This record gives sequence, C-alpha cells and structure tokens, in this order.
Amino acid sequence: MKLKALIVDDEENARMLLKQRLNKFYPEIEVKDLCSNAKDALLSAIRNRPDVIFLDIQMPDMTGLEFFENLNELNLPIQAIITTAYSEPEYYKKAIRLGLADYLLKPIIKEELDAAIENVNARISSQLHLQQVHNLVNVLKSEQKISLTTGGSRIFVKPDTIVYATSDGKYSKLFFTNTQEETVMLGISELAELLPGYDFYKIDRFTIVNRHYILKISPRLKMLIFQFGDKQTQISISHAGAIHLLEMMENV
Repeated sequence: MKLKALIVDDEENARMLLKQRLNKFYPEIEVKDLCSNAKDALLSAIRNRPDVIFLDIQMPDMTGLEFFENLNELNLPIQAIITTAYSEPEYYKKAIRLGLADYLLKPIIKEELDAAIENVNARISSQLHLQQVHNLVNVLKSEQKISLTTGGSRIFVKPDTIVYATSDGKYSKLFFTNTQEETVMLGISELAELLPGYDFYKIDRFTIVNRHYILKISPRLKMLIFQFGDKQTQISISHAGAIHLLEMMENV
C-alpha cells in the first residue's frame, strides 16, 4: 500500500535520519514534508493530506499530542506514530487515549518501526473497507426498490420517494414525492418491515413517516408538515405522537 507521510520533529538530525530510514527500507512510503514545529505541520497536513505522521512529543510551541488533538478537530483521517525519547507513562496513556497508531522510543529499532507501519496499514485498510461498505449501503439504499401489490398489479417503489404512509388496518396508502398516491395490500406494520434502514418512523398505529421530508412538528397544533422539493403537505398528529417524534428526531 502506497502511503504519504509527514515527519514532525524540532531536531533536524532526527527528521533527516527518519527520512533516510523510510526511503531505504520502505519504498512504499513517500515523505511529503519535514516540519520542525506544530504550526507548520498543521498547514502541511491540510495541504498534503498525509496518510501517516511521524510525530515527536516535545516541540517548542505545543506538544505532539496537543498537535494531534488539533488535527482531530479538523476531522482529517490521518494516522500518527509517536517518535520520542520520552517514556513517561502519562504521555503513553494519553497517546493511547487519543488513538495514535504506535509509540516508538528513540533510538528507533527497525523491528518496532516495521510493526508500527504494519499497524498503520491495517488501520487504513480497515477504514477503507468500512468506507466501501458505507458507500455500497448508500448506493443500495438509493437504487433498491421494494415490490408491493396494489390489487391487480405489482409496483416497484424506491423507499426514499415515500413521504409518508397511512393505513386503515389491512391496506396502506403511500404518498410520494411526485404527489402520486398508491394503495397497497399491506398493513402499516407489514409495510414498515420492508423499510429497515430508510429512516421511517412509526408515529402511531396507522402512520409511518420519512424523517428526511419533515419540515415542522407542532405538538400544540397537532400538526406535522412535510416538504419535498418546492411542495409542502401536512397531516394531523396526536400531541403525544408529536412529542415522541420530536424526541426521536433530536436523538438522531
């Protein structure tokens, strides 16, 4: 796996030595930049988007761990390996707490560096796998259709085009974003079972709603307003149902 790397250390000799070792033993790692302080490193991380940062702890303006905390706030998916001469337990505990990939003591032993880089590769592979799964689920959710019987025929519906559905017990009426309506031969509970993972809420025994189209919930007026595109529609809702729906929406 090809990796982009950033080396952050206030000692020039330490920066150069680590770069030479990476170039010699790890051709798959491209060192994009060498930084002597956390401020320059932060700008470099934003500019170069490295996969991994080799990070000293003791630096003039802030510690390496403080730098990594700031980096996390930017939500950049970067792994970090501490390279330091300091073995204080508090530093190590904080590094573990922050989720750094490894903690190496200088002078760095090659076997330990091997293990640290292997750990980084494993973490990145795991993140890529999770992202691929997430992307696949989103694609399936956007493309997948469910099959429903309307009486004399079958229709195939994308769940995310359903704004809400109501039921009289045996049958359910679906209301779509294109303002069409369809009555299907399923009760509301049976219909809800076909919609896992599509963010539908059951607000009472006979109604399910798609949270993505909810514009306004009014417990006082006992009203629920939907918006899709430039269109709006509304339905009645009980006071208790409105309160319960508000709680569900706030906990998403």
